[in-house]
Amino acid sequence: MPKRCAIPGCGTYSDKDLDLSFHRFPKDEDVRYAWLTAARMPHFEPTSNCVLCSCHFDDSVFTTNEKQRTPSRTAVPVKFPWSTQLSESDGDSNDNKSALVVSSPKFSASEHGYNMNREVLKRKLEAANNRIKSLEKDLHNTKRREKRAKTMLSSVLKK
Repeated sequence: MPKRCAIPGCGTYSDKDLDLSFHRFPKDEDVRYAWLTAARMPHFEPTSNCVLCSCHFDDSVFTTNEKQRTPSRTAVPVKFPWSTQLSESDGDSNDNKSALVVSSPKFSASEHGYNMNREVLKRKLEAANNRIKSLEKDLHNTKRREKRAKTMLSSVLKK
C-alpha cells in the first residue's frame, strides 16, 4: 500500500516519489513529541501507518545500508513547506533541540481539525455552540427592540 507523507502540504507518495525514503514516527515519546512539535502538529496522534518523507530531514542525519536509508534515533525533521528560513546556528545536526528552530508560518497547522485530538475538538465545538446560542439570543432581542420601535413610531405618527 502506498504511503503518503503526514506533513500538511507535502503531498509526497511512496509509489510516485521513488527516490525518497519514508519513516514511521518514533516510538520514543520524547523524540516523537520533538517530531510533532517541529512539524507544528502537537495534537496529532500518529498511527503506526503514519510516515514522514526524507525530504523533511537534513541529509546528514541519515545512515544508509544496502537497502535502507534511516535517520538517526535523535534526528528531528526541520524542512517543511511553510519554512522559509532555517536556523543557521544548528551546530550538530543530530542535536534535536537546536534543529527545531524554523520560521513562523502565517497560520498554525494545529488550528486545523486533522491535527487535533478529540478533547480539543470537543472544547472548540462547545465554544462554537455557545457562541451560536449567544448570537441567536442577541438576534431575538434585536428583533424585539425593532418591533417595539416600529410600534412606538407608528403610534407617534398617528397622533
